[in-house]
Amino acid sequence: MKTIFKNKRFFYLLISFIALLILWNFYVLIQAKNYWAFLPISIEAILLALILTYNQYARIAILVWTAIFIIMSPALSALGSILGIYDNGSTEINTYSFAFNLGSIIAGIFIVDYTRRTVIVQRGISESLSSEIIEH
Repeated sequence: MKTIFKNKRFFYLLISFIALLILWNFYVLIQAKNYWAFLPISIEAILLALILTYNQYARIAILVWTAIFIIMSPALSALGSILGIYDNGSTEINTYSFAFNLGSIIAGIFIVDYTRRTVIVQRGISESLSSEIIEH
């Protein structure tokens, strides 16, 4: 089985997005000496390898990665900044951070939508024949 991207523009944009995230995490690793940056670098490198090899697990990996790291993490961060207003009693919110989190959530929703609509896992000919024989 292999993953097929029906929309090549989405394929190249997704690869570019992941590559930019890897570069950003390398920058954070070098500049801030934040060794936790190895974790997203390794996850994104594995995801990129799955996509570039058209692995059968690329589609589910894209969906899980997007849901956890591109949608849920920024959503929790935005929620935390909103709740911080009530906890601290101040009326200020870091608008740059909030806008970045909101943009990440929107980008994640687009990635999930396009992945669900344009990325399919196709069975090989021999696998589909043997499964048809077993099913009948």
